[in-house]
Amino acid sequence: MANSPHSLAKVAVKRLSELIGGDVPLLGKIPFSPDLREGGDAGAPVVISAPDSPSAQAIDEIIAKLIVREKSLLGVRLGLA
Repeated sequence: MANSPHSLAKVAVKRLSELIGGDVPLLGKIPFSPDLREGGDAGAPVVISAPDSPSAQAIDEIIAKLIVREKSLLGVRLGLA
């Protein structure tokens, strides 16, 4: 499927890499689940409302990667305006 969310995400990551002049690593994949959707609708983050769900665990893994990121993107102009 040419316009699947996955293929569109790959194009977006490639374009972002070009704009900032560096590699944009894939931090993780968050599985879509009822807990994730319902928590979002209710304003209750899945990491709090269902911390043992696969979605929450994936988000926690991404957060762990961001916390130890060596190079910050703070101040990098993304040219998206």
